Amino acid sequence: RCAGIEAAMEDDDLGRKLFGEDGGDTIESLLEETEPDLDKLLENDEIIQECKYMNGALTNFLSQNRVLKKLLEYVVTVPKDFEEVKAGRFPYVSSELFACDVKSMIDGVCSSEDMLDILFSFVKLPSPIDPRNTGYFRKVVGVIVSTRFPETEAYLSKHPEIVLAMVEKIDLFIMMELLTMIAWDPTIAENRKMEYLAEAKVVSALIKQLESKNADKHENTASALITLVESCGIGMDPSPLLKQLESKQSIHSLVQVAIGKSRTAAIAATRVIRTIMNRATSEMGETKKKTELHAVISIAMNDVLPHAIKSLDSPDKKSLGTLSLQYTTLKPPFGVLRLEYMRLIAEMVQIPSEVVKEGMLKSGFLKVCVDLMIRYPFNNLLHNLVYGIISRTLKSAKSSIADSPLITKASLPQRIVEGFQMQEQKSKTRKADRLGFVAHFISIASDLVEKSVADKKLKTILDDMKGWKSVVVAELAAQNKLRRQPLGGRKPQLHLQADESEALTETGVNTDFDTFAAESNKSEDFTEQFDDEWQQSFAQQSFEQSAAQKAFFDDNNDDFDPFDDQGPGPQTTAPQTRTTTAAADPFDTETQTSTASTNGQEDAFGFDDFEEFKQSTQAVKKEEETAAASQAAADFDAEFDAAFDD
Repeated sequence: RCAGIEAAMEDDDLGRKLFGEDGGDTIESLLEETEPDLDKLLENDEIIQECKYMNGALTNFLSQNRVLKKLLEYVVTVPKDFEEVKAGRFPYVSSELFACDVKSMIDGVCSSEDMLDILFSFVKLPSPIDPRNTGYFRKVVGVIVSTRFPETEAYLSKHPEIVLAMVEKIDLFIMMELLTMIAWDPTIAENRKMEYLAEAKVVSALIKQLESKNADKHENTASALITLVESCGIGMDPSPLLKQLESKQSIHSLVQVAIGKSRTAAIAATRVIRTIMNRATSEMGETKKKTELHAVISIAMNDVLPHAIKSLDSPDKKSLGTLSLQYTTLKPPFGVLRLEYMRLIAEMVQIPSEVVKEGMLKSGFLKVCVDLMIRYPFNNLLHNLVYGIISRTLKSAKSSIADSPLITKASLPQRIVEGFQMQEQKSKTRKADRLGFVAHFISIASDLVEKSVADKKLKTILDDMKGWKSVVVAELAAQNKLRRQPLGGRKPQLHLQADESEALTETGVNTDFDTFAAESNKSEDFTEQFDDEWQQSFAQQSFEQSAAQKAFFDDNNDDFDPFDDQGPGPQTTAPQTRTTTAAADPFDTETQTSTASTNGQEDAFGFDDFEEFKQSTQAVKKEEETAAASQAAADFDAEFDAAFDD
């Protein structure tokens, strides 16, 4: 081994290779030539590192116009006569050199329109485009846009066809990203000129891409338009592009796609409409915005809502097929499109307009929503949306809930009973299973019971409902009894403070959601009795021990020193029954108790006997429990009122 190392050290050629002293391969030696060869520099492994560390000679060479043009040509096109190694390396290295953000190189590109023509000629290439070169192109354009945006915007305003060419190639995610960056990304530049984009009708060109058959175009177009809507904050004046998107013509075009036959295009268009609707909901407080966004609401209600309800209630089973899950088989599955329709409906429910609410309630969508919860028992995304719709409808009811479409058309109480019965049947086969909508139904049923206290008409409907008391109320009591139990189990010396202070309402369910099961059953009687006996025994022992300690210290009060190892000193008055004082044990309850009693002294707490002490302790405990229960009820009432107001 040593001989091999010595031989290698004596090899001059190997040493030059190891330490970079082989002359023609270094960056410095290549730059010292009369006319440095760019291709040889790009083949050198150290060129990117040297450029990052701002090698002056190298950056000056790379900033020359002829070198910049060649680098840009390598980024956007690859010569056909290149061998495979160069075709893969040269575009990559060229883009990395621009990514080093050398000021002289960036200035050289942005100051020359010819350079920018070479760079943006990439978007005009015929499809398909090599994905690798697309990434290199995005890297260079990203550096130029982020560092020299005014110059880039001025160039693109003269050549809007470049932006339209990006729209045509939006099936490439990188093109969508670049389009967003150039056109309306607020993180790049807040103040930008969008008039040239509005004149070029970029929004119409994007909506037109939804009519194609390319699913990638549908998804990327939706993402670009959603970013356009979100770029305008609440209260801000919309940009010229956003005004075009919110126009009646654009909304009508989106609606036609949303109710069309292409599922991917319909999903994309519905997402865009929902985002515009969300902005409309946020801006409805301003009178100025009501007129501008009225077209969005009216067109969506008149065209999309009926189609969405029909699709939710009676989908095309052939196109959706079947989906086998662990516990069931969906025929058909709910699908992404119908989920987007549900999200759109949930967004429309939040619009603060009585006209909109009346129109939606008359459409019958509430019945469809409740039916879907039971039809798809494990779709949590669907359940959360429906629960939000039902909760908002219940809270916004101005008259009796008994007159609401939730009761008259959707038969909500009856559907809740059916849901709980489904859960009972499911529990018989697989006890560990729980249907996904059960928790939502428990919450909704609790709201109905609570509102029925003041709403006599609703109370009558619930009382007359078959299975409501035997199934729903019983389930509510069981669930709330479970929730009342403290986490980790009960401490043996403590009681549940609310047991003695809870009272049931006439319906059999306490209006306090956490105290439904206030009645103690037989299974708790033994536990209660055991706790009482344990506490009584503990109190008896504590009483006797305290009395013994007091008797001992009273007998030795005069000369007792707790730090004296020799024991207490001589007594002026000897105890009547105590034979020795040095060996007295303060925790010997038998001896001390008898001694204390023969001396005729009172116990440690000033009571003549244990029964008096026991009665006093129980009275104090009763007062503490009553005060704690009253405080807990007051705290809950305050929290409930605050939550109800929200």
